[in-house]
Formats: sequence, structure tokens, C-alpha cells
Amino acid sequence: TGAAAAAGLPDDPGDKEDNLYLSGDAAYAVGDTPLTLKAHIGYSDGNPGLGPSGTSVAPTGTYFDWQLGIDVTPVQHLTLSASYVDTDISRTESAYLLPNFATLDGRPIADAALVLSVTASF
Repeated sequence: TGAAAAAGLPDDPGDKEDNLYLSGDAAYAVGDTPLTLKAHIGYSDGNPGLGPSGTSVAPTGTYFDWQLGIDVTPVQHLTLSASYVDTDISRTESAYLLPNFATLDGRPIADAALVLSVTASF
């Protein structure tokens, strides 16, 4: 009720569930070349379902995510990267997340994707 909330004692203070995210990364510079191979794996275990604002750290409860990629440094201070990223979130699980967890064109963010980037430092 409003009186309980005003007194600082809300009727339903929430689950207060935690989320655990563990991850590991590796990189391997290929000899005397400008190439670096990289990999990432992550595991999330937490509260299944979406919160009141339609968001959650681990909306499916548990999932793995991974990335395999390559960096190329053709000249000093410039890096070109290409990575394949994916999760083990199924199409059925990702359907529950729409439209809150979607790309600009409406696809689930749990789908595999190729990520390209250019990084310049100076």
C-alpha cells in the first residue's frame, strides 16, 4: 500500500535475486605478423524472466556466450577486427525477450552475428 511504502516498508520488496557471470578470454599473436587470434567464453546464471522495466541481466536464467575473432594491425595505432559472436539461447527462449531484446530490424539479440570494428589510437 502507499502507507507502507511511505513508511519505508513496501509490501513486496522484490526477490533480490543475484546474477553470476563468469568469463574467460584468450589472445594469440601470430608470429611476426600483424594478426592476433582471440576467443571469449562467458557463462551467466541468474534471475530468469524480465523485470518490471522489461530488462534482466540474465533473461533466460542461464546461458553461455562466446566469441571467436581476429585482429589485424596493418599500421601502428590502427586495428581492424572481425568476430563471430553467439549464445546458446534458443529461438524459443529468445522469443520471450522480444521486443525488449531485439536489434533495430527486430531480430533477437541472441542470434549469431559477425561484428566488424575499426579502432584507432593516438
